[in-house]
This record gives sequence, C-alpha cells and structure tokens, in this order.
Amino acid sequence: MKNVIMFPKEKLDSPPQSLDDMLNKLEDNQREAVEEALDKVIPGLIASLAKYNLYISDEKDLGMVIEAVKSGIFRTIKIKHNLQEITDQLIKIV
Repeated sequence: MKNVIMFPKEKLDSPPQSLDDMLNKLEDNQREAVEEALDKVIPGLIASLAKYNLYISDEKDLGMVIEAVKSGIFRTIKIKHNLQEITDQLIKIV
C-alpha cells in the first residue's frame, strides 16, 4: 500500500473552454477580489467615521453604503451592478 498514490477526491476546475467562459471566469474573479477588498476596507471606514463621532446604526443603511462603494468599483472595471442604474437616475452631473 505504500506505493499507492492518493489522488484528490475533489474535482479541479476545468480550464475555460471558450472566450465567453474565460471572460465569465475573469469577471467572477474580479467580483471576488472586490468583495475580499471591501471586507478588509469597510471596518476601517466605520472606525474612521467613529473617530468623528459619526455612526451608521441601521444595518440597511450600512448595507447601502457598502453596495454603493461596490457598485462604483464595479462600474470602473466594467461590471454591472443593480445600483448603477439607480445612481444614474438619482445623480445628474451637468
């Protein structure tokens, strides 16, 4: 039994089979990277606001702030987010 090689039981991701698959995988990776970055940045934002005695006490409001930041980042890297259309309607730059 010492000569038996144990192979992984989990199936590895197969490489993209088309350009669309590759672009979808890239977008998934970008979304994940933004989420991970925000998980690290948002607590610092909350702490910075607290230094000025400013607080966002309602979870829905805090969620809106996080989603707004995410939406802006996504727009910059050409990824759609539901808030982008709302932002376009609410904010008119002359």
